[in-house]
Amino acid sequence: MRKRLLPLILSLAMAASMLVGCGQSSDTGGSGSGKVEEQTEAGASGDAQESSASPEEDASGASISEAEDTSETEDTPGEEKQEITWLGYYTSNITVTENSWAEQLLEDTFNVEINPITDVTAENIEMYVASGDIADVTCFSYWFNLDKNYLYDQGMIREIPEEWLWEYYPTGMKIYSEWLGEDFFQNGGHLIDGKCLYTPYVEGKTISTACLVYRKDWMERLNMTEPTTLDELHDLLYAFTYNDPDGNGKDDTYGIDVIYNWRGMWPIFGAFGISTPNQYNVREDGTVYLNGALEDYRTALGILKEWYDEGIIHPECITDDRAAVRTKWANGTVGTMVDSQTWFYSFRGASSILAMAEDVFGEGTVDVMSALTSEYGDGTIYSNCNYPNAAGVASLLFGANATDEQVIAVLKMLEGMATDHELLTKMLYGEEGVDYTMVDGQLCVNPELTVADKAEKGIDFTFYAVGATDPYMETLTFSQRDKENIDKSNSWPTLPMTNFDCPVNAARDQYQSEVSKVVSEYYTNVLLGADNLEDGWDRYLQNLDNAGLGKIIAEYEERMK
Repeated sequence: MRKRLLPLILSLAMAASMLVGCGQSSDTGGSGSGKVEEQTEAGASGDAQESSASPEEDASGASISEAEDTSETEDTPGEEKQEITWLGYYTSNITVTENSWAEQLLEDTFNVEINPITDVTAENIEMYVASGDIADVTCFSYWFNLDKNYLYDQGMIREIPEEWLWEYYPTGMKIYSEWLGEDFFQNGGHLIDGKCLYTPYVEGKTISTACLVYRKDWMERLNMTEPTTLDELHDLLYAFTYNDPDGNGKDDTYGIDVIYNWRGMWPIFGAFGISTPNQYNVREDGTVYLNGALEDYRTALGILKEWYDEGIIHPECITDDRAAVRTKWANGTVGTMVDSQTWFYSFRGASSILAMAEDVFGEGTVDVMSALTSEYGDGTIYSNCNYPNAAGVASLLFGANATDEQVIAVLKMLEGMATDHELLTKMLYGEEGVDYTMVDGQLCVNPELTVADKAEKGIDFTFYAVGATDPYMETLTFSQRDKENIDKSNSWPTLPMTNFDCPVNAARDQYQSEVSKVVSEYYTNVLLGADNLEDGWDRYLQNLDNAGLGKIIAEYEERMK
């Protein structure tokens, strides 16, 4: 088992670290209080208010004191005190502290005993899985986002009755149905090969996978205006590179830096309706294709090559990770960068991609770019988006050894938080006056709160399970500037990551790593001039087929018949 899991888990760990850095994790802290309750009444939608229980009630309407009564008979699932071993998804390899404030809050509220896993990180998750210990825990499925079915086949995780989601977590499922659409659940979009292997989690309907931020002060100094087309974006990046936008008389700036491989240059690929080169889609006639094998991808890569040769993209984009790109952004080396929308939210404090530049160059020196148009395709530039997708960062898997009673207890925990704004605020943000303050209805996170602080306290959704966030909770931390920037970022039309649902593909499990390697190497070689789009394209397609692309496509097409 270890031999087969090693390359997959390592790739998942890399993807997980990128996506969490990409904003799939909230860098937050906080506590509910009377003020939060007042805001709940004023700010929640009508449906959310109707479904909310008081802080003294659990999801079923029973008081917490009643829920803690362990005198119930043992054959009543979910009533006795349940012991739960817990593995969160830990960002920055900082794990939760044992006996934390949040752990105690959950234990006191829901009559459970939690044993947190405190020594598993992205660096050793593969070893942990190979050991088989995962069979004993409740864990965040994001560790294994692409491999749940394999874990099930190997006997590491269990299936849960789908009806339990609606029976024990009705408020959360109602919120997710409103966001993802009822058809998503009716058509089994949350299932894997027809099996319910995880609890749904969606961080919020405002989230997109990418936004474009730029140095507004540089643009104004050069007497330019915000781009509205792809060509105008090129011209702005060119001016940022060669027209001394920072006014220091030195040739020391670049238009943009992006994360290695294709990531970060979605304005070019999005002009051709391409989400990622490693993504599969299906045509109306039922034939499946890989984005990275399309002629449109070839054209997009050619445009990117032209920009790269012009020098307007930082040459280290070939190897730069997110941290390197952010460093160049924060020190004034580049005038534009791509990141997740969630990373410009004000609750992130100094770690916000806006604040990290404005703290150096002054308030208002950066801005978020609105949607662009293009001469290619249908004229629209699309941004990536993961919707519809219920397997968010904090969706939960249950180890194969988890009992029905333990599963039900966790579902009741989720429901209790989904119906109680005060409790959910505590789990996400900690204590009012310590970890956050409330100002005119907006929750403001203590700017000095670090990830290590949150790990010690156990707050923030990456450490323990949290219930679905309704519209009130979703906007609790948004400033007016956040709302304006969200409108700009959301003006980019979005593409789903794929246009069909067929998660099980044994050929993809076997060959995709080699296919992805061919795509990545060709991308890099084209930019560096070691290969070209004219003579090298047919050879590239043949290399894809040699790597197993044809077998993957054939299995997809057969499964969809």
